[in-house]
Amino acid sequence: MRCLDRDIRNRRLPPSCRGGVVSALLALGIGAAPAAAGAVEFDFSGDISLEGRYFYNDPAFDEQFEGESFALSLEPEFSWEWEESNQRVIFVPFGRVDQHDDERTHADIRELYWHKSGDIYEARVGIRKVFWGVTESIHLVDIINQDDFVENTDGEDKLGQPMLNLALVSRDWGTVDFFLMPYFRERTLPGEEGRLRGQLPFDDSDPIYEDSDEEQHLDGAARWFKSIGSFDVGLSWFRGTGRDPRFTFDADGFAVSGVPGPPITLPGPLAGAVDPAILAPIFGAPDLSAVRITPINPVLVPIYDQIEQAGLDVQFTSGSWLLKLEAIHRSRETEDFVSAAAGFEYTFYGVFGSDIDVGAVGEYLYDNRGKLPSDSVQATALRGFERGFFTLDEITELQTAGPDTFDPTYSPFDDDVFIGTRLGFNDVQGTQFIGGFIVDTHDHSLLGTVEASRRIAEGWTAAIEARWFNNIDVLNPLYGVAEDDYIQIELSRFF
Repeated sequence: MRCLDRDIRNRRLPPSCRGGVVSALLALGIGAAPAAAGAVEFDFSGDISLEGRYFYNDPAFDEQFEGESFALSLEPEFSWEWEESNQRVIFVPFGRVDQHDDERTHADIRELYWHKSGDIYEARVGIRKVFWGVTESIHLVDIINQDDFVENTDGEDKLGQPMLNLALVSRDWGTVDFFLMPYFRERTLPGEEGRLRGQLPFDDSDPIYEDSDEEQHLDGAARWFKSIGSFDVGLSWFRGTGRDPRFTFDADGFAVSGVPGPPITLPGPLAGAVDPAILAPIFGAPDLSAVRITPINPVLVPIYDQIEQAGLDVQFTSGSWLLKLEAIHRSRETEDFVSAAAGFEYTFYGVFGSDIDVGAVGEYLYDNRGKLPSDSVQATALRGFERGFFTLDEITELQTAGPDTFDPTYSPFDDDVFIGTRLGFNDVQGTQFIGGFIVDTHDHSLLGTVEASRRIAEGWTAAIEARWFNNIDVLNPLYGVAEDDYIQIELSRFF
């Protein structure tokens, strides 16, 4: 949810990319500074935060930690501004140390860019964060930056994106942004010991890319935005490497039980031919239905496809009412689909004569991909993961599917309703609260969330966040985190 304007995390950028971005900044930004008349204005700010999370259910998987976890993060911001030449350079590094999850311990450049503004344009070169969208419960059109999934699973914490950005500005026809993105950021994923990870550990050491250029693929995007009366309208287009990975199942091998003779181990990976001599004892078993095949060190490997996406975001404002819509059409080689989120927010100002404003929020979420079919190969894989082994027929089905085990993809929010409330206390402490839940209209699975923050002293802020999951079926994409209900308290010192 965007109400708290929380910090967006970022992770390590490979040295080859960092060098190119820094060189561009030096050439286009800092190198241009001596030509500017006037002094350089320098500013330094930032925050350091101590975070504590408590997971109050036992972990679903043996490798995961239990109970509490603590983390420390630091995010300074440096800025240089040349007022008379309308130029500035922004540098925002970030680092976190996490008690349990090695993948959540990371450091990165969040932002590092040069910005030049003119009468009808703005130019930016470097690493930036860009947000598109209007709805609360889900952000469909927001596609420029990759999710920093180890920071939070709500889709709001982002990795910085290397880019060239040119914005053309006109009072008559609005703003048109053009983006070229020369380097792709892989999604950060929790480690084996981390919570909120899914049914199997992730192996992102060698992700699969559809395009041979892999992370060096040049992505492009454009967006038109204009306020027309009471409407704020955005039309967007993106083409390149999709930010949302799908996954394929892999393993080092497979242990076979329920066959005569000594134990048998089938080699990995999952897809590929197996020596018939190895299989002979299996098919010689008196009862093939009793054969059990257990994956050895199973993992999920991310796959990044080439996609094209068109998006629309609209917000209508009238008095106490906000009406919102986000919709996308996304296509790739083997799939295309439509997703949308639409709803309202109505604000009751100064309730009962107080300074408190109360907002009622409601949204409907739609995705035409529908639910995961119970007879699909994906359902076979998920059921096998849940019980810890596969039958002979099931492993044959998975081997046949190979990398396409989890293709096509499905959304957990295909026919869901979000209901929530927002409280603005309008006090000197800046107290804010938002809470709500998403419920599936078919299986009644529920995702609940609460966020609140308050300034507790000069330069100090406390924030609370909680998430919980109810009635999550094994075929629901959220099943892997069904036992990861948590409450989080964060204390931040701003400087």
